Amino acid sequence: MFFAIDRGLGPVDALKASFQLVKDNLGQALVVFLITLGVAFGGFALTFITCGLGGIIAYPAAGALTGLIHVYTYRRLTGGTIAPAPV
Repeated sequence: MFFAIDRGLGPVDALKASFQLVKDNLGQALVVFLITLGVAFGGFALTFITCGLGGIIAYPAAGALTGLIHVYTYRRLTGGTIAPAPV
């Protein structure tokens, strides 16, 4: 999805570019996957421990955090700007 939005590629070309990026950076992609899995598991554990009430906070927070992790990783691996330099 990031390639389609950021670079204006079509669906098939975006999937090809994404696959190539992961293939070229397999170690880093695996680490990001494991971190994302840990965040999701943490959100699930919080929800389970609090009998579902923690899900009110945990699910949106975990979703936002994993989204930020994925965007940061995409930008970092493609050489894009992560944040503009302060003026």
